[in-house]
Amino acid sequence: MYTWIGYPLLLVLLTSVRIRYHLFPLGHAWKKADAEKNDDFEFKSEEAPRPGADFPSISVIVAAHNEEKCISGRIENLLEIDFPPKKLTIRIGVDGSEDRTAEIAMHWMERSSNVKTFVFPERRGKVAVLKDLVAISKEEILVFTDANTVFKKDAMTQLMRHFKDQRIGGVCGKLSFRGDEKEGLYWQWETKLKAMESDLDSCLGANGAIYAIRRNLFWLGIPNNAIVDDFVIGMKVREQGFRMVYEPRALAEEDYPTADQEWVRRVRIGSGDYQALGLCRRCLSPNHGVFAWMFWSHKVLRWFTPHLLIAMVILAVVSSAIAISLGTANSPVSGQSFCITLVLPLLIFLSATVARFLRRFLSINMKRKIFKPLDLCDYFLSMQMALFFGFLRFCRGNLRGHWNRTSRD
Repeated sequence: MYTWIGYPLLLVLLTSVRIRYHLFPLGHAWKKADAEKNDDFEFKSEEAPRPGADFPSISVIVAAHNEEKCISGRIENLLEIDFPPKKLTIRIGVDGSEDRTAEIAMHWMERSSNVKTFVFPERRGKVAVLKDLVAISKEEILVFTDANTVFKKDAMTQLMRHFKDQRIGGVCGKLSFRGDEKEGLYWQWETKLKAMESDLDSCLGANGAIYAIRRNLFWLGIPNNAIVDDFVIGMKVREQGFRMVYEPRALAEEDYPTADQEWVRRVRIGSGDYQALGLCRRCLSPNHGVFAWMFWSHKVLRWFTPHLLIAMVILAVVSSAIAISLGTANSPVSGQSFCITLVLPLLIFLSATVARFLRRFLSINMKRKIFKPLDLCDYFLSMQMALFFGFLRFCRGNLRGHWNRTSRD
């Protein structure tokens, strides 16, 4: 209840206080800012610099495996963004592809001097490719994105405007999904939390589709089998004492994975979440102040929600058995405890079961308002199941840093 309801309400309260009293991000000080006298106060975001302004040099880094259907469009999209060509380098790392990805990327390198293609015959995984491309990059800023992502024309300038502040080590853009309303609703919720956390201190990680960091802040020690590399890299920026801020005007889009690939994707990400917890454990220290509180509240407790739900059911059954043996089963306290700890998880389970039955066997459109609560319960339960199976996969060990490309609608 705290991580899903209480924590978001506290975020709303704290960000409202900051806005009303013109406070700096909590990670830096509860200090009132005078916008007229203090040039460092940037609560009201500046407009993005126009093309031709003093931009930093950037290296856009893309790791691709079997992306022949979208790699050409991805490179073309990057070449068409509003950014000075002299300051832009696009590095494509082809990770042991079995299709025409390398051939297409090499063709683009022949057509444009901004494109640099590196073909790795042996498939080693995304992180290994990223580390190799970062090692040869000399530009000031690294921009990470995926092969199936599309940037809006001004996305890059929106990212770059924040780096004028030396306290900011990274910027995360906004990703929109096409093709799934449930994920869209959940994603909108997560996006609002990300914006509030950025206002208070720093984003929790980054979004692999669109984010940028200073080159010297990239964590070269990240293991090659890291699964949620974007989250880990973003957290390491904050661990080094710099902010990772959210820029909603830096827009990117992706198609949502097909339904048959969604479960596999969630389980894999779930296993990567528990792996990331170990890699980013220093950020849980009280030394990180409000950022540690956000990490505990938003991520750690979320990741252990399925474990807590299972514990609730077990404890409800055990406590009921004890109450019966002691003859106190009919007391008001026992009844309330039973309802809270057992009935709530069962209601979620039953609602999810009904939603799946209506959708699959009766072909009812779940977008209607009367069915949306049932559908949300189904989505919530499937998320928790994927997390738990991801936890089991993490416990087995032998996590791999590469995976098969997910199909897109």
